[in-house]
Amino acid sequence: MDTQTPLPNQTESTTQNSTPEQVSSPKLPTTSSDLKLSDLGSSSTQTPAELFGIVIRINGVIVDVLFQNHIPNIHNLLIGHTNHEKSIKMEVIEYLQDRSIRCLALDTTQGLARGDKVIDTNNAITVPVGEANLGHLYNVFGEAQDVEIQPEANKYMSIYNSPPQYINADTEIQVLETGIKIVDLFTPFVKGGKIGFFGGAGDAESNSAYSA
Repeated sequence: MDTQTPLPNQTESTTQNSTPEQVSSPKLPTTSSDLKLSDLGSSSTQTPAELFGIVIRINGVIVDVLFQNHIPNIHNLLIGHTNHEKSIKMEVIEYLQDRSIRCLALDTTQGLARGDKVIDTNNAITVPVGEANLGHLYNVFGEAQDVEIQPEANKYMSIYNSPPQYINADTEIQVLETGIKIVDLFTPFVKGGKIGFFGGAGDAESNSAYSA
């Protein structure tokens, strides 16, 4: 009877029972000394690294953001990026200790979590001005809501722009063209004042415009 002779270096394979290592969740930074650029991931080449921050606290619409080498100005517009590829716009309202700031979320904070990246636009909210706005509906961010392609404006101004001096004010009465035919015809708006317009089912024409 033929018997198989084992090779010289042949040994039986044995398996060792190993317990899986417990991986602890990474500690999120709470101070500027704990924040590293590696925590922010790969940043865009068009955005300087110092303009990136990280979310450290969320309380409803109040979001606290920590920066390392940069402190945004008050009223600056920040954009937070969630893990679900959602952008959330925030506005700086207060300075906190240790290079952290407090922001007011202008969108719903659903999906935003601690550790998410935040980008400082280094500017306040700006809206387009000029004749390109006529006939269009805009939101508070200066984005047209009635067309898919945004109208091209030659000039943008901050919503916190300083008012003109009295010496530069024009005393001539001029009509502000809104581009809404029914408004420009029946209740024209006068430039230089403050007026609010609202509409809806059941609103009478005499109550559509209120002047302050």
